[in-house]
Amino acid sequence: MDNAKESFWHQMSAAGKMNEEIFTLCFGRQPTADRRGTEAGAMTLGGVDTRLHTSPIVYAEVNVNNYFYGIHVRNVYLRAGGGGDSALSTNPDLQVKRVDISEADLNRGTTIVDSGTTDTYFTRNIAGAFKKLWKEMTGDDYSNNPVSLNKDQLDALPTILFQIKGLQDENTKLVKESSERVPGLVGALDPKNPYDLLWAVPPSHYMEYDDDMKKYVPRFYTDEGSGSVLGANVMMGHDIVFDQANGRLGVAESHCDYADLVSSNGFDWNPHETYNKVDHTVAPDADSEKEAEETNEAEKVAEKSDEDDIRKANKGTSESMGGESTDGFCDNTTCKGSIVLVIVACIAGVVIRKMTKKATISYSTELELQTTAADEDFGEGYRDEAGSDDDEFQDEQVE
Repeated sequence: MDNAKESFWHQMSAAGKMNEEIFTLCFGRQPTADRRGTEAGAMTLGGVDTRLHTSPIVYAEVNVNNYFYGIHVRNVYLRAGGGGDSALSTNPDLQVKRVDISEADLNRGTTIVDSGTTDTYFTRNIAGAFKKLWKEMTGDDYSNNPVSLNKDQLDALPTILFQIKGLQDENTKLVKESSERVPGLVGALDPKNPYDLLWAVPPSHYMEYDDDMKKYVPRFYTDEGSGSVLGANVMMGHDIVFDQANGRLGVAESHCDYADLVSSNGFDWNPHETYNKVDHTVAPDADSEKEAEETNEAEKVAEKSDEDDIRKANKGTSESMGGESTDGFCDNTTCKGSIVLVIVACIAGVVIRKMTKKATISYSTELELQTTAADEDFGEGYRDEAGSDDDEFQDEQVE
């Protein structure tokens, strides 16, 4: 989805399938995949579907270099926990503090928005100031080591706020005469630049739950040699507008619930029949895991029952046909032929039974395979091994 001519959206545009050179990516708020399927969100080609939005679109300056979407980060803040997912806090009294780093150091190297990078990586210039402020606000040291958290502890972590240089002419249109605070605008947080974009990243987006370890892993890194990448986890909960036609990047807050949008517009489609809408921002409870184990055990019992039925059929048929039976084995031709017919019938019943079961889960299995493939492609996400040279940084991203 970058700006190369070979990218998917470029090919769709060249084929006349897009009204404008605009596409949007809206990633849902579920940071882990489920074996039964996960609602990923929505992609819109050729325009913007504002029905997905819960806030107005706030536009930022974008600079397309080497096919990537470059932005200018003016400030980074930490907001005390408990303020919700929006840039407009549910509690206006919560403390918001700026990370003490100069604008020049914050933007050393290129800063890009990249959906192909799983996590978010910032220049190491920010590390000292970010960790100092984190310690001040939480009392704990910040690291990328796994931690055990319950839901209340997760919600109590700070929300990371990015202030991105905005398009003043566009964003002033969003301010009403009553001076009502617009979600996504910096406003009074920076009186010199009130029309900048304010991008909120709540803890449920930068803390990823690892089902194997039963712990959360912080996925905001501060160790890049040069440049920074706002990856897919930061994009979650927003509809990101890549407006090539007008050279701008737009951000609107959203639940990215495409299934709900379809249903609310009169289409007879129950999304719960095709995927499992479960909140995976917290660890699954013991009852859910127990239920899954009981389902697997029931399937095993059913398969064993099928095998027992076949063995009994073999033995019973042999004896009824007058043949000598030893655990279902007989010698005469009539007996053997009957056994074959019975076995074929039993196997057919098992196959049909399993095919019916397979049909009900084929959609989920396909999603699981796609999710696995994506994980293999992206691995741990983008990592800069090129040192501080900007050109090498760009080459790493292209690769």
